[in-house]
Amino acid sequence: MDREFCLFCGTKPRARSKEHVVPRWLIELTGNPKRRVALGPFYSEKAKQLEAKSFSFDEFAFPACETCNTRFSSLESATMQVMANLLAKRPVKASGFHTLLTWLDKVRVGLWLIVYIIQKNLSDIAPQFHINSRVDMFDRMVLIHRSDYSGSRLRFEGVNVPAFQYSPTCFSLIVNDLIFFDVSTDFLLSKSMGFPYPASLSYTDAPQMKVELQRGLERVTFPLIKMKYDRDCSEIYQPMIKGAIGDWRHPYYDSTYVRSWCADYSNGIGKVLYSYGPSVTEYQELDSVAWIPTVTWHDSELLKATRAQLLEFQIHLLEYGPMERKIDFGNTSKAKRRLVKAQLETAKQINRTYLSRLT
Repeated sequence: MDREFCLFCGTKPRARSKEHVVPRWLIELTGNPKRRVALGPFYSEKAKQLEAKSFSFDEFAFPACETCNTRFSSLESATMQVMANLLAKRPVKASGFHTLLTWLDKVRVGLWLIVYIIQKNLSDIAPQFHINSRVDMFDRMVLIHRSDYSGSRLRFEGVNVPAFQYSPTCFSLIVNDLIFFDVSTDFLLSKSMGFPYPASLSYTDAPQMKVELQRGLERVTFPLIKMKYDRDCSEIYQPMIKGAIGDWRHPYYDSTYVRSWCADYSNGIGKVLYSYGPSVTEYQELDSVAWIPTVTWHDSELLKATRAQLLEFQIHLLEYGPMERKIDFGNTSKAKRRLVKAQLETAKQINRTYLSRLT
């Protein structure tokens, strides 16, 4: 795909506008909007090597339909208030975290498309989805870490590596003294929440995977996420069945148990949950400071820990998805198997190289 496309819907932009995936309100909240942001390294066709690139934050905008862009303006306004409360360590309601998680969906997919555009499809992929079709679709979580950093800053990490380009499920957003570790993928929480979950996931020769669905246990098991992560943070989760209902409509989801964990079952929206230790509870629609991290890290230690965690999560999600065993190849063609294995090896090698530099 080398044509210009709208980040939201994927079509040629109509009544063209520009979308700031990292919004102007957040840029201005954290410093000079004309400051440079470093991205990369990216492969330069001209230099035949990896090179870092930098952009002015206020120029970091990409094509979008005017109507698509306008549709998300209310989300930006709501998120701006939520972010202000988070940075000031003020109370936040469940609806505030639903807003934040929706906005993180938008930013994560937007950054994935932006890197695709900047690198001119170096990873040899063709985007099969855009922002509109990924917001509020799949299980998601955000871990919020707090550091002793006292200044203003804005960075996003983990978006330039091949693992993210092959599977844009996990990235970090750093805003002043908070680090938001964001993960979203189909069935991320399904098994541990007692929902229907995949007994197997298989590659196919189409972009979509084959899913063999199994009945859930209808009880919560711990930990909610089987991957290792540092728990000196706040843990916010939201199970989502919109993707499952829309793509794999199945009677297993039509149960009293699944409905009891949904804020809006008809639209596949789960309740916002808060986990601390071996327990999970519904985050209430009341002003609450329960989300504020109880541990404040030394900034350098936190950056090192979350970067390592991010690289390890990306490898795991690419290779295993939400399961505890590797995604199998089913009846895929030899060409598809070679491609996937090559992508996995590239992703693992690059992430492990970065990991070795953190030790």
